[in-house]
Amino acid sequence: VVRGVYTSAFSKEPGAWLEKKLFADKADDVTKVDVALAGQAPFSLVKNDKTWTLADPGLVPAGFRFDSGAASRLVTSLVSLRAKDVLMEDPGAEKTKFEGADSWAFYVAGEGGQVSEPRRVQIGATDGEGKFVYAKVSGRDDILTLNESSGKNLRKAPTDLRDMKLINLDPAAAKTLLIVDGAKKLVFEKKGSDWSIATSSETSMRCASTCCSR
Repeated sequence: VVRGVYTSAFSKEPGAWLEKKLFADKADDVTKVDVALAGQAPFSLVKNDKTWTLADPGLVPAGFRFDSGAASRLVTSLVSLRAKDVLMEDPGAEKTKFEGADSWAFYVAGEGGQVSEPRRVQIGATDGEGKFVYAKVSGRDDILTLNESSGKNLRKAPTDLRDMKLINLDPAAAKTLLIVDGAKKLVFEKKGSDWSIATSSETSMRCASTCCSR
């Protein structure tokens, strides 16, 4: 009898003892990402002064509003990948389907500005129940599985990285807010850090300043 020790502390599948985080790199150190999705033209994301852009802007239509934040989230998802499981045996090409599979590669800046060799990930087929996808990482011989959501977060074409904000505005810089609903009209003004109602078509209106700031 041993107090405080449970069977589960030692009775684990071999894969449970392995490090599940695929890369030790930090997203802030990544300078470039190459994306190759099956059936689509490959593209690259590059970081210029902490801002992510398309290496070839001609891949998106004229006037396309590229979302640097969405690109940054894709990079973070890639570098932060964690395996769902590390398989002890290769399920075989019929199940994994790595031939011509989607792939991502990222490069990290080192000392002296030198760029690392690419860290490459391939994502193959989804299992029959849609719970995970098969994956391979450069420099490793084993086959991994990832949560299906991980593959979904990475499978982004350039046109998926569109800026969806209706207004590109710093809320702190706003001074006046006009709301019109049919015959109803409200005008809010900001004085200092507080919002107040300047004019209103309604009577007995009180302004919650924190609501306006949102």
